[in-house]
Amino acid sequence: NLTDTHHMWQAFKPTNVTQRNGNLTISIVTDNTEKIFNRGVLQTLINSSVNEQPVITFDYATRDLLYPLTSKPVFVIEIRGDNGSKIRWSSFLNNTSGRLLSESFLLPSNILNKPIEFRLYIITQGGPSHSILSLKKVQITEKNEENNT
Repeated sequence: NLTDTHHMWQAFKPTNVTQRNGNLTISIVTDNTEKIFNRGVLQTLINSSVNEQPVITFDYATRDLLYPLTSKPVFVIEIRGDNGSKIRWSSFLNNTSGRLLSESFLLPSNILNKPIEFRLYIITQGGPSHSILSLKKVQITEKNEENNT
């Protein structure tokens, strides 16, 4: 579980990151009118004895409390190489209006057994914004017949 006490997420720039009881919350409150890639970051290593594509499963909720009429915040999950190098995988997250949603994605096998960086973005632009991304669990498992979709 990438939100447990063994995985400490860090805030980047003005972003707030909190972890409690396996729950991760990333939030931003800003008046900045420029495009900002607010994010929480986790440096980690996913060990595997097989070279199969892993599956990431996470339960999350997004909520926009304030945003400009011209630009709603965008939520993204991304995996990069060590120290923020090349993007290995990314996906947009749905705006859930505060409702919990569970999603699973197949990840590339080239993220296994080497340092990687997870990034969870709240991308804001255009003025006062207050948005929250909450994760109840983020798990990586090996692909098998039960979770193969």
